[in-house]
Amino acid sequence: MKIRELVDSLAVTGKGPERGGKRHSGRTLIELLVSIIVIGLLSTIALTYMSDWRERTFSSESKRILGEIRKFEEAHFIEHGSYADSIEKLGFTDPLGSIYTYSIESASESDCVIRADGIVGTDVENEVWKLEITNRVAEQPAMQP
Repeated sequence: MKIRELVDSLAVTGKGPERGGKRHSGRTLIELLVSIIVIGLLSTIALTYMSDWRERTFSSESKRILGEIRKFEEAHFIEHGSYADSIEKLGFTDPLGSIYTYSIESASESDCVIRADGIVGTDVENEVWKLEITNRVAEQPAMQP
């Protein structure tokens, strides 16, 4: 009869006779440490991946904007017969929130170098991207009749 009473008391109250009549369902220290280690490893992997993702995003932003400036330069070349020697002449303004500054490093009648420099204090402060444009038509000899 004592076993029956014990089973009934467990079913109704959820308390057993061990540890002063209280039932403990806590975790051990080892289980807690293993959980913390697993979370730490997963967060390290995630942060590494996110860092690479940020760098790819920044570099793709600068390449896209350099491509836009190239279009401005090609339009300027068609209109004036030479490349612009400053960004201001192209009518291009730096996008808000950009982490690069854009400039024309050199320009002539046949070629142009556009430059993107990372802004100091950002993740890309030491990065420099250059885009060289060469007018192949200007380099070809004139056709002879």
